[in-house]
Amino acid sequence: MQERKAKLIDKYTKGDFKKIYVMVSGDKLSTPCFICRQVITEFFDKNSEVVLMGRNGEVKNYKVSDMCPYPFDSEDL
Repeated sequence: MQERKAKLIDKYTKGDFKKIYVMVSGDKLSTPCFICRQVITEFFDKNSEVVLMGRNGEVKNYKVSDMCPYPFDSEDL
């Protein structure tokens, strides 16, 4: 994960993305893990969409601020 993140940091900045889709192989919806949520907060604005998609067609929409209400950012350093 860290190697992938390093490659992303070199190419993109916060706000370059507006929406992310999350789909897992299981039958129920799943939210991103906390490491993934941290990466999302680093590249997406707080009002960007997080779309959870299930194999059964179920869809739920959230904002980044809903998924990550207390992000760790540069103000915490």
